Amino acid sequence: MQKNRLYGILAIGLATSAPLYPASAAEKWTADHNQCNNQTNTIDITSCINARTAIWDQRLNQAYKALTVMLAGEPSTKSRLAPLQTAQRAWLKYRDANCAYYNAQEGTIRSVEVSDCMQRMTQDRAIELQGEGPQ
Repeated sequence: MQKNRLYGILAIGLATSAPLYPASAAEKWTADHNQCNNQTNTIDITSCINARTAIWDQRLNQAYKALTVMLAGEPSTKSRLAPLQTAQRAWLKYRDANCAYYNAQEGTIRSVEVSDCMQRMTQDRAIELQGEGPQ
């Protein structure tokens, strides 16, 4: 039981802290931390993290679209568009498979770990793509 409680505390600590709204393209995104700390049970923690993941997924889509438009619009960068698309498809498969790993064991904490994995990986990829896109 102590191990599960520790995982829960760690998962909450890795969760998010930014406000629940999509960022503008001009805003420099930074990682969220501790947004879900005030949640008291597994269901609420998972719901909170999933809400943060939805925000980061919107940001990821926004950053990806801006980057693809930028790359497609400039002859000097057009050759980077196809590798980006291939990488993004592969990254999505990797993220989903990697996070599914955390659900392969027993215990209610697994739902928190899966949600936390999805949020962190989506957040990191959104920030990465935003950094590559138009500034």
